[in-house]
Amino acid sequence: MKYLLIVLLIMQTSHADMAALKKGDSAPFDGIISDAAQMKEFRQINEEKKLLELQNLKLKDLSAVQDERVELYKRQASSLNDEIGKAESRSFWKSIGYFTLGVLVTGLAAKVAIESTR
Repeated sequence: MKYLLIVLLIMQTSHADMAALKKGDSAPFDGIISDAAQMKEFRQINEEKKLLELQNLKLKDLSAVQDERVELYKRQASSLNDEIGKAESRSFWKSIGYFTLGVLVTGLAAKVAIESTR
């Protein structure tokens, strides 16, 4: 049954005749008949549609590139922020070390001064 339908469909489409129609003639089928000016307009619309689709693809590509760059910049900013935090931590401990060293040197200098005056 399925094959019979396929064969009938092929036979029906293969017997279709093509004929040029003039204005006022009746068409042998249902559909839209347009003149050359209308076909030119259809072609122009089709070309514009193709251009818009290409532009849409380009915009999608640019959007993807922009998203990748934004993600890269976020990672770089996070990394730099971590480095700044580590540097601040190091400078804090460095300041404590210098303060402690200063207290020890001052204490040693005071002790030496006291013992030299005795």
